[in-house]
Amino acid sequence: MGGIYERLVALCKSTLHKSLGRRLIPDDELRTQLLECASIINSRPLCYQAEGDTPVLTPNDFLGVMPKQLPYPTDNDDDPDWLPENDDSARAALLKRWKDSNSRLEKTWNYWNKAYVTTLQDRVKNTHDNPHLSVKSFPQLNEIVILQEDKTPRQSWRLGRVSEISSNRHVKIALGERNGQRKTVARPINRICPLELRAFSTCLISLLCLVRLTLSCSDLAVLTGQAQDCQISDVIKCRYQQSTLFPVTPSTQTVCAELRAPNNEASTRLVIKLKSVKYKCHRSTLAYTRQVAAHVVKSVKSVRCDQALGSECFSNFCESTKSETKIPAFGDQPNSAPGHTNCFRRCGCAWCGCGLCSEGCLFYRYFLESDVPDIFTVFSCPSFTPTVVGEFTLNNITKKFVLTPALPYHFSNITLTVASLSTAPAPIFNSMFLQNLRSNSTAIIPETVRSSPSNPLSVYPCASASAARDMSCPVRKDICRCSPDSYDPHCSCHVLDLPEILRSDHALPLRRGDLMLSEHDGEVLVTASTPLQLQIQINETLVLQTHLSTCTIEDTNIIGCLDCTEGATMSMKCSTNFGPTTARFECDSTIIKEIECITGERISTSIYSTTSDINEDCKAICVGGETQFSLKGKLAIAQPIIPSDMERAAKDLTPEVVSVWEALKDIWGSYKTIFITVLSVGLFLIAVYLLQLFIPLFMLAGECLRNKQPRPQLTPLPFRRVHGGQRP
Repeated sequence: MGGIYERLVALCKSTLHKSLGRRLIPDDELRTQLLECASIINSRPLCYQAEGDTPVLTPNDFLGVMPKQLPYPTDNDDDPDWLPENDDSARAALLKRWKDSNSRLEKTWNYWNKAYVTTLQDRVKNTHDNPHLSVKSFPQLNEIVILQEDKTPRQSWRLGRVSEISSNRHVKIALGERNGQRKTVARPINRICPLELRAFSTCLISLLCLVRLTLSCSDLAVLTGQAQDCQISDVIKCRYQQSTLFPVTPSTQTVCAELRAPNNEASTRLVIKLKSVKYKCHRSTLAYTRQVAAHVVKSVKSVRCDQALGSECFSNFCESTKSETKIPAFGDQPNSAPGHTNCFRRCGCAWCGCGLCSEGCLFYRYFLESDVPDIFTVFSCPSFTPTVVGEFTLNNITKKFVLTPALPYHFSNITLTVASLSTAPAPIFNSMFLQNLRSNSTAIIPETVRSSPSNPLSVYPCASASAARDMSCPVRKDICRCSPDSYDPHCSCHVLDLPEILRSDHALPLRRGDLMLSEHDGEVLVTASTPLQLQIQINETLVLQTHLSTCTIEDTNIIGCLDCTEGATMSMKCSTNFGPTTARFECDSTIIKEIECITGERISTSIYSTTSDINEDCKAICVGGETQFSLKGKLAIAQPIIPSDMERAAKDLTPEVVSVWEALKDIWGSYKTIFITVLSVGLFLIAVYLLQLFIPLFMLAGECLRNKQPRPQLTPLPFRRVHGGQRP
């Protein structure tokens, strides 16, 4: 994808060059031109947002820019204002500059539109030798394309959707709706081009962006402990204490801490990665309930006439009817199910089916029953307990941990403590939850359900799970509202489909902003990326095993010269009693460069002396102490150069004939092929030149010879008849 953007940079430069040319314009006009050009380029469509007729995404959308255009003055006015010919007013000058600027911008837009569309079309060509219609990716159905049209308004891109592919050269494009109708136009495929970002490439880039390539520490703290009660002999034993606060954001940052000894050696390395901050709900159960649906709530009527045989309608029995009153006509199931019994007075007399004209009685009962055995609970979370979940690696040992604020976590000599944790108030913490006790399925009760009469706390609330299981909970009287007439009660009951809430979009797991609600073993957990401060305390005791090595110098040898360019060097055998170590030297008048002493190896180093005869005692100083050795030797003295020696040296530098001949032989051996090639080409050119020079002479000589010898003429013999058959 980088090639097209490199080409866009070249198009921008060529567009500015085409619109400005060699013209010199003021600085403010140049800045305006550049800003307008940037707005034009950033208004190009990248990809569409959805399947509908929604605006496409442009670079301006990501830059947060909303380009605006001022109306351009036109010359189509039938009655223009009269202006003097030489109007030098500021208004006229400003209007002229504005027109010139708009003219340049129109040129920029026209050139950019053509060049950019050509770039998009060239992207899909199969090879450079094919004609313009040979495309590698043919337009697909429902693909959003750009229609290439001439004289389009500035920053206006006409888009359409491929609705039909009629042939391999023409397609039908569906444009946007206007007045409820969608217009369709036919265009050749060389007049349309795809958008910059297509569906496949966009998905591929998005997937590549999700790939996590590297893992690194967000904060690296080098903790240099202060030594306390250190004992130094062959063993250095020191005790360190260090406590540091780290601001950390879970799931995005990794904390690295490293404890170094005074010799800059890393003794303890700690890597801490916090995965999340989880808030555990401390539930407060509000009620238990069962599923009751509209078909479960039933109304049973019993119509009785006053003083009728076998009727309960006598005296004031109707007025004294209570919720638990059992009417034998209802049957055992309605009477035993939770509900309410009511009675209304009705008309009497013959037209109401009664022998007496006194008022009759209308008995009815609404009751609840459930065919779903599951028990549901309604609860809220008045408080939450935060916990920090993470893992740390201590010297290549990885262990998971769970931190609670103000409670330290100990592992080996490391102590972790959450110093501070702040949580922004969120409405989701005040939610009411519904949970199925059998499957632990949990959902948030929507606010619309909580505020309606059909909420779980009003339909069939129970004080305990056993009461809900036995269907022995009291029923609210206002669960059903009845308005009976003379023959039948008309009831409207509030019911709620509890399993539907658990299957809705409010079921857990659920994300609200940067909070994630989930259910684990019946508990509600809220996962957040809340910044916190983590305190790390390290109590480390370092034991460093040291060896105080001594070194011995033997078999010294001095070579070189005094006060010369090459200088002097000393070779020696250096041995230690334990491992390699660094040795430095001290002498009276000789300076010796320090070395790394390794047993069994001969080591050379440079020296500097003020005398040619060296005979002195020196000291080799190592970490284990000093050792003495003798340094003896003689340095050569460099002789000054006199004029006679310079002449002799010049004669010595005079090359002999033999050496020159050898040099020529070397040159011939190296460039023999080149010499032969050049010589062959030269001989060929000379031969061609001679042929061109002598061929005309040969042709002229031949012509002369032909002119000196005339062509013989044939003379016919006279014809004579011979008689007798004899020849003449």
